[in-house]
Amino acid sequence: ERTGIVLFTSGSSGEPKGVRLNHRTILNRLNWQWHQFPFQSDA
Repeated sequence: ERTGIVLFTSGSSGEPKGVRLNHRTILNRLNWQWHQFPFQSDA
């Protein structure tokens, strides 16, 4: 799959390190987050 986003972390050495995430990984994360933290109906 193609890269959907590059997430930069500090890395273990303190140097910024880019981690490529594909679209499927992003959608899986959003799906998990939606089910773990649903929006309130009165929000």
